[in-house]
Amino acid sequence: MFEVRYSEKAKKVLFNLKGGNRKYAALILDKIDFCLGEHLFDYVAQCDKKILKGSKEGVCRLHIQRKYTAIYTIEGESPHRYAQIHKIMGFEEAHQKYDQLL
Repeated sequence: MFEVRYSEKAKKVLFNLKGGNRKYAALILDKIDFCLGEHLFDYVAQCDKKILKGSKEGVCRLHIQRKYTAIYTIEGESPHRYAQIHKIMGFEEAHQKYDQLL
């Protein structure tokens, strides 16, 4: 298992989702925990992860149910690597801003 850390911006988005739709927020957290907490370096078909080309080195994205995208980097030194979630945003917004992220 790998640790997943959230920036204040990412926490704010999740907090706002919990206020309006707790069930959906729980699905997002479950997906992040599964894809980044359990399978950070593995290929898993249901985890749509990708390193973003054209952005700063090491910036990755995780699509979450084709509605949200988590922008993250892999931090730390082995064996203490972890996923740092920087932003969680709408799917369409993320696609428009890939080259500007972080």
